[in-house]
Amino acid sequence: MNIGVRHVLPIYAFLAVLIGGPAMALINRQRRWIYVFVALILFQMVTSLRAFPTYIPYVNEAWGGQKNAWWLLSDSNADWAQQLKATKQ
Repeated sequence: MNIGVRHVLPIYAFLAVLIGGPAMALINRQRRWIYVFVALILFQMVTSLRAFPTYIPYVNEAWGGQKNAWWLLSDSNADWAQQLKATKQ
């Protein structure tokens, strides 16, 4: 049953906090880890801004990018066809 990602969206905030703890531990141990985490955050920001203004069918490059959005997003994940033209592109 595919009821959509909107039901698990609150989990993302908890995952960010959960990942922040080990990230800070690594940064405190060796300062060069900060460059890795800053690069990952900047990469995510750039890819997210490239998706503007069609954020609903956005797919991160780790999942195949916009070329594979049609395969990952279907039914309620694409907001019930409101963004299918953008997803097809």
